[in-house]
Amino acid sequence: LVTLVNLLGARMLSHLESGLAAIKLLAIIGFIIIALVLVLGLLPGKAPVGTGALTSVAWFPNGLGGLAGSMLIVLFCYAGFEIIGLASSEAREPHKTVPRAIRLTVISLVILYLGVIVLLLPLIATNQLPANTSPMVAALTARGLGFAAGIMNVVLVTAIISTMLASTFGLG
Repeated sequence: LVTLVNLLGARMLSHLESGLAAIKLLAIIGFIIIALVLVLGLLPGKAPVGTGALTSVAWFPNGLGGLAGSMLIVLFCYAGFEIIGLASSEAREPHKTVPRAIRLTVISLVILYLGVIVLLLPLIATNQLPANTSPMVAALTARGLGFAAGIMNVVLVTAIISTMLASTFGLG
């Protein structure tokens, strides 16, 4: 499937990647909104989760080794980021637009993912996170929102496909 899409050309890949990026972005923003609603107690019939867990949660439950191991996963998620450089050949003013695109991308990702982390921690304790489940899916399931967890699983599959497409395009 990935090879087929790449054989259809850069324009088709660009459109598909834009769609997949929009799905990922909407999912992250959706999670932030749902988590904020749960933390503040704005969901009818559900008590506010509050932010008390932020002070009682073990921030590094497995020490620095656990942090270093998780960073490998985080860095892999950014594989394909260099595709911005490949796209620079089609930019009108690459010396201006490429650095700006990189800065905006990094700033946006940092803000979004910090928002996810800060809102994820009150929803589920780090010692309750299953090893074989996404933290967002586990948090939503723990709060009785299994339907949203199912949606997040679909988004995770699209994120994997997106990374595969970008990586394969970068090779060619």
